[in-house]
Amino acid sequence: MLYCGKSKLDILANHITLFDVASFTGWTRYTALDAKFPQGASASIGDTGGSDTHTHTVSFSLGTAGGSEWMGTTCSSNCHYPIVANHTHSASAATTTETGNNIPAYLDMVFMKKDSTGTLSTER
Repeated sequence: MLYCGKSKLDILANHITLFDVASFTGWTRYTALDAKFPQGASASIGDTGGSDTHTHTVSFSLGTAGGSEWMGTTCSSNCHYPIVANHTHSASAATTTETGNNIPAYLDMVFMKKDSTGTLSTER
């Protein structure tokens, strides 16, 4: 599949482009991009990064101030209050989510590098 408005296109040597075929005369597969998503470089060419998957870790805790007072009366031993004015509730939890897949929908194609300067033609 060739997407071009002209029937012939002059291509310089070392030009890299995508093909939907495994091989093409005058081109060599550019294996450095096999199974990779290309990204434009601003400084370091050839750097890699990213991940196929990711997880999120979530944790929380809550609590309120504690005490042993009821209606202004302090308890010293064996006290049974129907309602405690100051008391503590606390809870904590931590979890890690299931691993998710980061890869977007895609179409498998092959990157190829032009062997030498020449003309690419839709006329076969």
